[in-house]
Amino acid sequence: MNTVNENNICKKPIKRTINLCLLSFLIIMSIIVGYMAFRGYRDAIKHRYRVHLKGIIDLVDTQMDRDDLYNCIKTGVKSEKYEELRLFLDDIVDTLDVLYVYIMIPQNETGYDSQMYVMESHSSEEYADNRYRDMFLLYSGSEFPEQASRNFMEAYNSDEISYFDSRSSWGRQFNATMPIFTENGERFAIICAEINYDVILTMAFRYLVLTVAVFVLLGLIALFMFYKWIERKITVPISRLEESAVEFANKLETGENLDIIVFHDPDLRTENELDSLAFSIKRMAQSVRGYVKDLIKANEEASNAKLETKEMTKLVYKDPLTRVYNKAAYLEEKILLTNEIEQKIAKFALIMIDVNDLKKVNDGFGHEHGDEYIVGTCEIICDTFVHSSVYRIGGDEFIVVLRDRDYANRDQLIAAMTERFNECSKDNNLKPWKRFNASCGMAVYSDGKSVDDIFQEADADMYRHKQEYKLNS
Repeated sequence: MNTVNENNICKKPIKRTINLCLLSFLIIMSIIVGYMAFRGYRDAIKHRYRVHLKGIIDLVDTQMDRDDLYNCIKTGVKSEKYEELRLFLDDIVDTLDVLYVYIMIPQNETGYDSQMYVMESHSSEEYADNRYRDMFLLYSGSEFPEQASRNFMEAYNSDEISYFDSRSSWGRQFNATMPIFTENGERFAIICAEINYDVILTMAFRYLVLTVAVFVLLGLIALFMFYKWIERKITVPISRLEESAVEFANKLETGENLDIIVFHDPDLRTENELDSLAFSIKRMAQSVRGYVKDLIKANEEASNAKLETKEMTKLVYKDPLTRVYNKAAYLEEKILLTNEIEQKIAKFALIMIDVNDLKKVNDGFGHEHGDEYIVGTCEIICDTFVHSSVYRIGGDEFIVVLRDRDYANRDQLIAAMTERFNECSKDNNLKPWKRFNASCGMAVYSDGKSVDDIFQEADADMYRHKQEYKLNS
């Protein structure tokens, strides 16, 4: 080795420094992108399951006779409606992608006997494996730790649906929980629906692995090309230039013939280096664009899944027999009305409608004609109040929320509907189950009252008309 090289050994070669910087950049960006992708996808999945679990809870709520369930708990005796509701929970688990649906009563926050079960769903697989357990008024033992017990107690004391992650002896779950009240407003239990939280983490982790793999692959391709460009445009030309400079310096030190002490042009031919760098960056940008494109596609798929879930939620708010809105939808409407009252912009009326003589039709001609009787009555209601929302809130009970045009013409519309029911019920040419009839009552909102106040007034007015009908029939 010559003297110049011995005295000027490079401690930090440019090539090695660039390689380390590029590798460090790839690692750091992979960690950042992976973390952001994991959290984003995990949160998107949790949001989708929030909507899904809420729909399931609302669906269970529409099928529940709260006072009957409350009486079962108090007396310790199961009713026919209790068994129907328990079987309904089993059907939900088998058809709606949920781990468990159950009703319980929080007892304490200590983590032992912290819950008393009222009922719990069982899948068809559990029945097949003979793993069914009667959970009626059964205590949980040590199944739930303290944190889970506190979560259930907080959900019980809340007035709305709650979401939280919890652990139990069965693993990690993602829960949606809603308190249950009697018709008199007494809080007595909670409805819970849960999925396996490991499912969320597994889906998010798979997305993380895929995202990081794609990013690293694209990054390696881009970095390899960039490295080759640096080698061709920077490191190799510098090495050749160094060789020429060292050769010239050695010759100068040896004092050889001046004719041979010349600098040999390395003939680099690097052209425009900035243009070359811009071209490489452009190539990297194209690779990153492809990655972003993949992310956008994934987000679009998540949005489509969200829309599909929203469509499923709409079905939850429909009464399967009459196709009008159900009680769960009315509870949502009640929230909107309450907000309007708080903003002092409320202007509405409620009409309570109860189907007359339904029991006679059911007992005399069968429940199939009874259902036809309910549907026919509902059609008259909908034909009358074409600009208002109609809700079936019970087996033979409907409620109409009057707004705008129907609100302005409410007295004429009620009179028209009553006349139509009278004509239909007295038409002897019709089959008995075609002689539709119903009693109704109306209440108009005024300042200082709540939605429940208007509901009670309309219900009382309907009951008065119901009694008059019974006296005259």
